[in-house]
Amino acid sequence: KNRSQSTPPPDAVVVFPSSEVLLLAEWEADQLLPLLWEYSTPTQHPFMVNLAYLREAADKQIPISKITMRVPTQTCSLRSEIKVADLTVAGLQLFAGETMFATKERKESVTALATPTVAAKKAALQLVSLRGRQHMISRSDLELICNIDIGEA
Repeated sequence: KNRSQSTPPPDAVVVFPSSEVLLLAEWEADQLLPLLWEYSTPTQHPFMVNLAYLREAADKQIPISKITMRVPTQTCSLRSEIKVADLTVAGLQLFAGETMFATKERKESVTALATPTVAAKKAALQLVSLRGRQHMISRSDLELICNIDIGEA
């Protein structure tokens, strides 16, 4: 079995003070959640957020300090300075198999990731297929960005 086909879709993201992110499947997030609660301090610390909430905050340009449903919930003084780059959010969306992108900036980020080469375009479309969402490619932002006829991919 191809190992890439058994990779679970990302459900949650741990955001570190350095703005780096760690992708987690749902079961991994469930295992990590008690540790985040146990070891949280009022100083610098990572926090976990559902990928959908992180994407929504990025789409609406909501500061990370205002994201609801993050764990731990307390705000440290540096939290407002943490920013997940739009390019990172675009990559997370591609890895999750998403095909529609809410903002002009996100479409530009997806374009930067998915269009440098024909191989990059095909890889972006293959991620959608690996998630079982190939039916969502037609007339999507990703199809327009990749400008590849579905029959060629």
